[in-house]
Amino acid sequence: MNINIKFLTELLQHIGIFFLLVYIFRYLLSAKYKVPPKTQNILNGILFAVIAGIGMISRIELGEGQYVDGRIILVGISAAYIHPIAGVVSALLVSMFRISMGGVGVPIGVIGICGGALVGVLFYKSNKSIPKIYSPLVLLILGLLLTLQAQVWIPILYPWDIAINLIKKVSLAGIISYPLGTLLIGLILNTLIQFEKRAVALKESEARWRSLTETSPDHILTLDTDLKIQFANFAAPGLTVKELIGTPLYQYVEGKEKQSGVKVILESVLNTGKQKSYETVYNTPGSEPMYYESSVVPRVLEGSKDIIGLTVSSRNISDRKNSEKKLLESEEKYRILFQRESDAIFIYDPDTTNILDANEATSKMYGYNHDELISMSCLKFSAEVKESTSAIDKIRGNGEINVPIRLHQKKDGTIFPVEIAGYSLLLHKKNVMFAVSKDITERKKAEDQIKASLFEKETLLHEIHHRVKNNMQVINSLLKLQANSIQDNQIKDVLKDSQSRVYAMSAVHETLHGSEKLSEIDLKSYLSKITTAVFQTYSTDYRKVKLRGDVEN
Repeated sequence: MNINIKFLTELLQHIGIFFLLVYIFRYLLSAKYKVPPKTQNILNGILFAVIAGIGMISRIELGEGQYVDGRIILVGISAAYIHPIAGVVSALLVSMFRISMGGVGVPIGVIGICGGALVGVLFYKSNKSIPKIYSPLVLLILGLLLTLQAQVWIPILYPWDIAINLIKKVSLAGIISYPLGTLLIGLILNTLIQFEKRAVALKESEARWRSLTETSPDHILTLDTDLKIQFANFAAPGLTVKELIGTPLYQYVEGKEKQSGVKVILESVLNTGKQKSYETVYNTPGSEPMYYESSVVPRVLEGSKDIIGLTVSSRNISDRKNSEKKLLESEEKYRILFQRESDAIFIYDPDTTNILDANEATSKMYGYNHDELISMSCLKFSAEVKESTSAIDKIRGNGEINVPIRLHQKKDGTIFPVEIAGYSLLLHKKNVMFAVSKDITERKKAEDQIKASLFEKETLLHEIHHRVKNNMQVINSLLKLQANSIQDNQIKDVLKDSQSRVYAMSAVHETLHGSEKLSEIDLKSYLSKITTAVFQTYSTDYRKVKLRGDVEN
């Protein structure tokens, strides 16, 4: 048997028709009308049956009396590639068409068609990939099995002499044409499926990109190799997306020098393919300058190393920049207050006790210059190191401490009293402690003078009290002696009355001296003393007269 040019030409024509029909049909089913998968399987089975029917009508001639129509290949391919349902549908329709054509070859034809569907189903089940793709070797094996399963029925269905002639007539043609046809059709389907996979992946990628860009709070732009904007996910203040497209990105940067700097960065990413970042200020019409932090990455064509442009992701950091600006202004204000404060303020590391910063008053108070203070242990200020160490531990536990008096020492060794307060705080994301130290030397001197003066006055008051008390007692005793020695009752009553008055004054003086407040007097104690004295003065018989006092303090 000679496979001539005519055979190859007709084969290619049939394959071309197959490719065109399958491509159009699959596009209409999946992309255009989005037909459900089960319905697609049935419709694909019908398509392969139609193509097989066309092949059965316009058979390819291999040689004298030798033809091939590809029906078994198409039925097997539909089951192996599409779905067993597609194989069953195509086998059923092709078998019906073969029966309608009549002839002695109907039984072997129908059995071959059904066997082809069965072989295709077995291949479908053995292939776990989705969608199904087969290697060239597997396709050749599939084609060989399709022709062998068709020929194995010949000696069963026909007399031996007829079977021998049929096998001689079709076996070689089938062994050559079936694997070849299966390979070509399978490669076409492989190509179509891979193309569809790439198309689906591209759509999914575009959908993810669209979702990312539309929901992202950042400005996402793509630039061409001329650094002009191709895409922007949303408009900039004062500009529409349409106005942005086709303009160089760097032209919106404030200042010619900065524009050149951004342009150099963009060109560097284009030339090297290495990602870079930068911060810029953009001027937009009718709006204040806006600060952006941008990241630039190259765009590379899939399957190639060629850079086709850039993707720029810019985040608006205007709020952060304004906050930083306000923070710097605030820090400057506090720095001025820190330096101008009359009390010594120093910040130190809680772990090492080394001073991190100190104001000018600290230098004046302790006699060290600023450079000497930095990194010096704050414990060097203390003349009571043990107590100061304990105070630092308390700050760690409680967050703050106030010490009314502590002895510190200057650089020259002078000991002086201070009032100190310590606090723990977070500064620049680091735990630190700061202390406010107030020199109370003058206040301490004044307090000592007041205490000394008060002691003198208290001593004097005690002396006066004792003298007054003694004098009162002497006067009272003299009056009592005088009253006892006089027989005249009228004079005696006058002396006793004087005695009572003296005792009353003495009781007031005694009560005031024992009172914490001179503006108040313990009336209960005072009256108790007076009544007792009256009873004693007039020699009252306690058995006859009872005195009950009901006096509140």
